[in-house]
Amino acid sequence: PNNIFLVQRESQEEYVPILIDFGAAHVARSGFTKTFPRAYNVGYSPYEQVSGNTDRQGPWTDVYSMCATLYYAVTHVIPPASSLIVLNGEKIIRPNEMGFSIKPEVEDILMRGMSVAPKERPQSISELWHEIQHALNRDSNPPDSVPAPVPPALTPLPHPDPSDTLSFVN
Repeated sequence: PNNIFLVQRESQEEYVPILIDFGAAHVARSGFTKTFPRAYNVGYSPYEQVSGNTDRQGPWTDVYSMCATLYYAVTHVIPPASSLIVLNGEKIIRPNEMGFSIKPEVEDILMRGMSVAPKERPQSISELWHEIQHALNRDSNPPDSVPAPVPPALTPLPHPDPSDTLSFVN
């Protein structure tokens, strides 16, 4: 969520979310992955990223981060750190168990996307998007389901402060 900015479209009242980066993607692209200190966001990063195992990272790593971000958008709760899930057996509470009413198929996709096993996740953002769209287009909510709680009103986020950026050059 720290990487998502709400930007107002020109001459419109609506705000559009803009994803700046998944945090460590710039490190991977720069070739510093073997020598540069690990960069990740606790709760939004899968274990293969947190552990520094770059050989196991791939598009499914972004799927975990995206599902964790969507989970936060639905619940306003940061998922537990993946290291706590792996090492201590901590569980991610399903949104419906917290009182949020979302389609069970969509919830299953989000939970599978945050699996500690990369092979259990959708293997790309495109695959994730397709699965979510397919689940949303199916009419599976029973007519007596409880509506989801109304989230607090969104306010525009301030522009990032350039002094807060991470520098790779001394």
